[in-house]
Formats: sequence, C-alpha cells, structure tokens
Amino acid sequence: MGLAVGITMKEYFRLNALDCSPKLRRLLDDALVRIPGGTEELYARIEPDYLGRCHLLSEEGLCLLQKECGFDALTGVCACFPRSPRRDPAVLECSCSNACEATLRLLLHDKDAMSLTTAGLEFSNLSPYPASMCDPFAASKTKIRLRFMEALTDTSLTFHDRITHLSDMYDHSEYEPTEYEQKSDYEPGFTPERFAFLSCLINWCGKSYESLAPYTVWNLGACQDSGSISCENSYGISAPDNVIRVPIRFTEEAFIPAITAVHERFRGFDDFLGRVFANDVFYRGFPFEDTNIRLGEAVRILCCSADILLVLCAANLGAFSSEDDLIDLFAAFFRMVELTDFQHNISIRMRAYENDNSDDDPDATPTAS
Repeated sequence: MGLAVGITMKEYFRLNALDCSPKLRRLLDDALVRIPGGTEELYARIEPDYLGRCHLLSEEGLCLLQKECGFDALTGVCACFPRSPRRDPAVLECSCSNACEATLRLLLHDKDAMSLTTAGLEFSNLSPYPASMCDPFAASKTKIRLRFMEALTDTSLTFHDRITHLSDMYDHSEYEPTEYEQKSDYEPGFTPERFAFLSCLINWCGKSYESLAPYTVWNLGACQDSGSISCENSYGISAPDNVIRVPIRFTEEAFIPAITAVHERFRGFDDFLGRVFANDVFYRGFPFEDTNIRLGEAVRILCCSADILLVLCAANLGAFSSEDDLIDLFAAFFRMVELTDFQHNISIRMRAYENDNSDDDPDATPTAS
C-alpha cells in the first residue's frame, strides 16, 4: 500500500539520475510525478498505482528501491517509516504507524507501550515545511487530538463506550464553528441497518484496497463440482479447491457471539483496541489535513473505521489460528487506513451510500472512489 509521498527537488533529481536496473527504472518513471508549482521542499511525489499500492513495493512487501540500491537511496519520508515526524514547526510530534506489525505487538502486550513523552529527536533527512504549508489550526487540532487519545485509553469504559463518547466530544473544539463544525450523526450500536451500511463499506474496502481483500471474504461452502476446480473470487484471490468465497454477509445475531469470542480469546482486547486507535489518532494528526473533511465528519469516519475493524475481527475469527493472525489483520487494516488516502475515499463512499437510499443492496458496486 502507499500514500503519495512528498519529496524534495534534490530527491527528485537524485532518483531520476539513479543508476539502477531497467525494471526499477520503469517503476520509478511510473511513480515519480512532479507537482505543478512545486517548491524546493515539496517538488514532486512518489505516487501509488491505481490500486493504492506503491509502485516500488515487492510481492513480499519489501521496498525494491532499498533492496537494490540500499537504505541511503530512500527519500526522507520513506527512511523514517514506521516513524512519522510532523514537519510543521507548530506541531512537534512523532509516532509509529499501526501498519508496522512490531508496533501492534507492543500495543497488544504492553499496556504502557503507548505514552506521551518529550524527547530530543533529530531527522536530518527531513526539512521543516515552509510557513506557507503550515496549518494555522495546528494548536487547536493538537488539543482535540490529545483529548480524543485520553478518551480512547480510558480503561474504566468498554471500547464501545469510548467510541460512542467520541461523537459527543467534537463540539468542544476551538475551531471556528463556521469553518469546521458539523454534526457527526454517529449512531452507535449494531442494528440491521447499521450492518447493511458497514457491509457496503467492507465490500468496497475489499475491492479497493489490496491489503484488506483477503479479510473481506469468507468460506460459504463447497462447489458443486469439487476436486478439480480452483475457485477465484471477484477480487482475484484464489481460494482452495472446492471452496467458494463470497462477500461478507454478517448479521447482528452472528456478530455479538463472534466478537464476544474474540474478547475471550485475546485477553485485554478492548484496551488493545483503545491503544491502537489512540496511536492512530496521533499518527495521522487527527482530525486530518484534508480541509474538505470537517471535524464532525472526521469523528464519524473514525468511529465507522472502528466498527469496520470490529466486524472484520468477528467475521474472521474462525481463521485466527494464533495471535499472529490477529496482528496480520490489524496491520492490513491500518495499511489501508494510514498509508492511503482512506479518509477522503471513504468519506465519498459513505455519502454515496446515504444519498442512494433507493438501493438497499449492501453489496452494490460503489459509484464513487
């Protein structure tokens, strides 16, 4: 997976002049895109392909640029991963991505793995953003971010209650109301209508994001012609012989016992979820850099993302043979959420679903991306 990675003028011309194999050169030519009117600090981007996957990512999930040319060939942003230092001088923050399995394991096993601390860090390969790129609302966003992190890690509440309370907190922000306030309209609880909505979003995620596709399908039953037939679903994922895979269809009745079993199998699951989403809030600089997504909508996207992950955990419980399988699902989910323009895309998908109430089929092909 991959976001569009901003690079400097120096990095752009260095990559264009890089001595590398013909295969890597073709991939770099596809990936490197100049920004019209770009500055010396932000001159071009390493763009992902149409599936949201980085052109330079191997089938094993490794960086082909680093594999062939070494660590020093990486751009400043890529060299820092999974760390994400803020480049706005008004927001001196650094965190680690949930897309990294090692980060998730720490959050799962160590209740003190995520804490706010002050330390001197140096990222010599990154330069601060110029004043024109700095966020004038950075201080207000930081206060919201810290408030939400505190709510998400409140161990006196269940994770469901923590998420529910987030929708009541956004209106206490210090943003200009005319600029940023918007009703979140988040209704907690897994009603049949809510499940239809989540099912649509989950199927869209599976079709749009490669990392999550294997988790949005499940075993339905045997093919009529067993043995010699190898089935392949609509996502292009090959299933074992004589098995059909279909989009998830989950009901409230199936969800409750399944998610209860997940909690029983993985001790401290609620608090793990809280730490993971608190870390996500900090990593992504909630409430997002996209000014087209207002604060109320950002809260709704965050709550909806948590619901999607819960349904995925419940629906895939039968495939969890070990803790590693749970970590793999979380890593795949957050590669979608943190390493692509997910919040923008799902915002469009949510609006499209709600504006088209005449189509009650939760598996309908999305009309927006």
